[in-house]
Amino acid sequence: AEPSPEDQAARRDRLRSRASASAASASRSSERPKAIASVAPSTRSTTDAANRAAHPASRHHQVSGPVDHSEPEISSAVTYRIRGGSQRLTEKLVEPVVDRIVYGAAVTRIEQSDSGVRVQTSDGEVVEGDYVACTVSCPVLQGIEVEPSFSAWRREVIDELPMTSVSRVLIEFDGPFWEAHGSTGLVNSDLPEGKGADVPGVWVENATPVDSPGPAVLDFYIAGPEARHLAGMTEEERHEWALKCAQAIFPGAREHFTGNATSICWDNEEWVQGGYAWCGPGQLSGLMHHATTPEGRIHFAGDYTSCLPGWMQGAMESGVRVAN
Repeated sequence: AEPSPEDQAARRDRLRSRASASAASASRSSERPKAIASVAPSTRSTTDAANRAAHPASRHHQVSGPVDHSEPEISSAVTYRIRGGSQRLTEKLVEPVVDRIVYGAAVTRIEQSDSGVRVQTSDGEVVEGDYVACTVSCPVLQGIEVEPSFSAWRREVIDELPMTSVSRVLIEFDGPFWEAHGSTGLVNSDLPEGKGADVPGVWVENATPVDSPGPAVLDFYIAGPEARHLAGMTEEERHEWALKCAQAIFPGAREHFTGNATSICWDNEEWVQGGYAWCGPGQLSGLMHHATTPEGRIHFAGDYTSCLPGWMQGAMESGVRVAN
């Protein structure tokens, strides 16, 4: 059911209050916090049944068409993008501490006592402090020595919380040609055929940077078994896989391909080893009950400790929680 105007207004007020509280708690000085990045609302979309029925591949795809909203509201029906790309968020967050970040030094051991913590890295350096904010994924945390050992329930979270597989392929085209098909570039598909993919299968989204006058980009997102299949491919094979999907959804897509493409398979990323936490039966009310509980001076953050696993919002909320 569509929320009433009163409910929408109350939701906006709550979001503004939470945003103000987060900004205030994140700042240790009396100076007014500066904006992290400029954001812009994406076009809200809906499914055009007539366009979908007329589409040559209508059995497989739901192609979204634009709906004009001159004043987008803050709601679950609107998505926002960061001008200049999502990396702008982390670039602004690290500015105050950029000189204190050490790269290429993997944590190998964490020790704690009543008076403080000691963190040892792969290059032999030891860093001492009052607390540790541990944000690594559970598979990575399995390879870090901890003294004294974590409690039994924390070990259960680390050892048994699984990660789902996610792969993404980004393809550059000479422009947003999909608009000629009546689409914003947002497509829910059961492709690829013959792989037993669940519905939805491939999720396609317009990943073109905000206000970009140049080429356009489509992001092909897949999770589960098919994502693991892509992880075993070469880079060129992944590009071809995505182009086949694009051609099936938008006939003629190959004619607009610029030759530029890239991909990421999160299972293959050494410092993550998966897409995001994926709770099995009973784990959401069991394991996740302990995910946010500190172990002495070690506090845990990361999207898997939030109510929004797999999303930047969840990761940021968890960081604010630990900082507070």
